[in-house]
Formats: sequence, C-alpha cells, structure tokens
Amino acid sequence: MRTNLWCGLLKAVSYNQNRQQQRIRLFEIGHRFCQTGQGLEEDNRLAGAVWGPRNDEAWANDKQPVDFYDVKGDLEIIFGLSGGGEEYEFQPCEHPALHTGQSCQIVKNEAVIGHFGALHPEIQNQLSLHGPIFLFELQLSSIENGRVPVFEEVSKFPEVRRDIALIVDQAVTAQQILTAIKQQGGDILRNVTLFDVYSGAGIEKGKKSIAMGLTLQHPSSTLNDNEINSLIDSMITFLKQGFNATLRE
Repeated sequence: MRTNLWCGLLKAVSYNQNRQQQRIRLFEIGHRFCQTGQGLEEDNRLAGAVWGPRNDEAWANDKQPVDFYDVKGDLEIIFGLSGGGEEYEFQPCEHPALHTGQSCQIVKNEAVIGHFGALHPEIQNQLSLHGPIFLFELQLSSIENGRVPVFEEVSKFPEVRRDIALIVDQAVTAQQILTAIKQQGGDILRNVTLFDVYSGAGIEKGKKSIAMGLTLQHPSSTLNDNEINSLIDSMITFLKQGFNATLRE
C-alpha cells in the first residue's frame, strides 16, 4: 500500500533517463494510503514528475532546464481550469523528500491538499538520477469540483495602472502581500502582477523589496485621481498594520 505516488514516478524517470530520454513529463492518478487519527485512510491523488529542458529541441528554443517556477505555473493552470485558481496558495514548508528552500505545501481553504518542490539531492544521488527533478502530488478531489464560469460584462471605462514597491521582512511571502492587496482592492482591483523581488544593496539586511503592478478599473465610471490615491493609501495602511510594510523610496 503506497503512501505516495512519487516512488513509482521516480522509477519511471530513472528508466527513461537510462534510455537517453532528454525531456521527461510524467503524471499518474492513483490511490495512496495515510495514517490518521481514525486509522488508515485511502484517497485519490494526482502526482507528477518533471525533468529536462523547458522546451522541446528546436532551432528557435533555448536549452534552459525547467525550474521551480515553470512547474508552479503548470500547477496554477490546473487550478485555473478547476474554476477556482485564487483559492489555492503555495506556502513554504519542509518535506523529507524535497529540497530545502525549494519545497512548499499547497493549501486550499486553509487545508493542505498537496506538496510540490525539487527532489532532495540526497535522494537523487541515492537513486543515481540526473537533476533537478521536480515533483508534485495533489488531492484529486480538490481539483475536481471547480466553480462554473460566470459571464461578466467588460467595462467600457479605462483601466489605470499603479506600480508600488514595498519593503518587508524576509519572512513575509509575496503571496501574503498579494492576498492582502486583493482583499483590500475589492471590485475596483482588476489584477495584481508581481514583477520584482529584490534584496541586496540599498535594502536593509533582513528585508526585501516586493514590487507589484495594480490594474484598477471601475465597472460603471471613470476613476479619478482622488479615488485611486484613496484606495492605494488604504492598501498601504493595511499592509503596514499587517506586515510592517513600508513604501520603497
């Protein structure tokens, strides 16, 4: 009785690497068993293993290896197809099978539904695998019941973009900041894009800069400067209270 699906996937990765396969994308849907307070429980899981170049070999493609954020993006697409992409969060965690600093748990509605990250180097060496190899495993039921898309009329009024850069403690994650901004933005905030995370020269030790682009649009009127500035100020105040964040000068 398997406690995870990764062992079988890694065996398949080894088989393919030993036969000179240069780009591997594998997944499996199957049962796994886990020990809980109520005894041994069984559930269905979706798991995957990724290794090799980011793109297929071609004259116009680079040969960069797949990385953590490539696979994270693939998972976000899966979550989006389930109809509730914003319900899922990636939270840093420690996992015995995953690389420290490149592992996270996947949370939906405050419940951990899976894990994702790079295979731990010691396990990789023990299995004589070429790396880096990225693994994920999800509770299948968590992505089977998504929201049905609902039509929303496109606003006829112009969008406005405002960029802000915040200084926060290293322990504060970008996801925490993005979630808080979305909560404060309401219907006027159409999109938030994280475009820079920086620490180093010019930033206090133990701190980092997180820069985001905010797209604002009112559904029934044109936003004026006072409305925009008021919303941005309320966001900054909220982030200062919740995360001791300050605007980067």
